[in-house]
Amino acid sequence: MLFGAMLAATQGTLHSVSSLIFRHLTDALIIGRRTRNILQLAWGTLYLSKGQFEWDLGIFDDYEFKQLAINAVYNYALFGALQFTLGFLSMCCWHTVCERQVYQIRNRYFAAVVRQDMAWFDKNESGALTTRMSDGIDRIRDGIGDKLGAMFAYFATFIAGLTVAFTNSQMKVLKVKIRKLSACNQRDAASQYDP
Repeated sequence: MLFGAMLAATQGTLHSVSSLIFRHLTDALIIGRRTRNILQLAWGTLYLSKGQFEWDLGIFDDYEFKQLAINAVYNYALFGALQFTLGFLSMCCWHTVCERQVYQIRNRYFAAVVRQDMAWFDKNESGALTTRMSDGIDRIRDGIGDKLGAMFAYFATFIAGLTVAFTNSQMKVLKVKIRKLSACNQRDAASQYDP
């Protein structure tokens, strides 16, 4: 169970890192679209991107562009394989834990049913006992098997997403600080008008 939780948390953490890989991919794809050069013509000014300008002059570094793009694509492929492997192993761990729990519950339920008096068996139908046991156990299997592992993964995604957002964007930190000041101002203003 602990190993499955660690795998799910690692999978969730890596899910948040995908935005960093995507940033490198978009940087590689737009490297030739940055506006750097201005071409003065007789009928006006024409703004050309650096990549377009170099392409038109025949000096565009195609090798550098391909290397950056291929590097990002390889990172995505490695990321996908790692995510798949972690998700598969995590779900294997959680399903193993689930089946062990279901086995223990079935054994205890059966032992409790066998210990009942004969009058109890006359009141309850035999088909109702098996239906009640299988319905309850199926709910436990659904809850522990997939959903508990997904809960760990989603919680780790939430925490890692906040971490990535705050470490890679200074504007987010500024916005949070401004919100705190705004909330303090609103609290102070509301306390002044308290009847």
